[in-house]
Amino acid sequence: MEDPLAEYKPFGTEAWELFNLTNDPAERKNLAAENPGKVKAMIALWESYVRENNVILPSRSVFETMGRPAASTCSRRCGLPAVDL
Repeated sequence: MEDPLAEYKPFGTEAWELFNLTNDPAERKNLAAENPGKVKAMIALWESYVRENNVILPSRSVFETMGRPAASTCSRRCGLPAVDL
């Protein structure tokens, strides 16, 4: 089975971002390029949380689900069993 999280990109810039909220509460300086190991570790924690809690990821756009029932789209993207409606 293909990994549904492998292709997932965050909304906005579609790149994972890292901020020091203590020193930069307005999130103006993205530290991801300076700390690639920290970003990788945080993505691994996020992926683990998504899998353990059966998080249903949002569709990127309305066009991804046009013509398909929402349940089958979520099932396919999240690795859950398909449900016929």
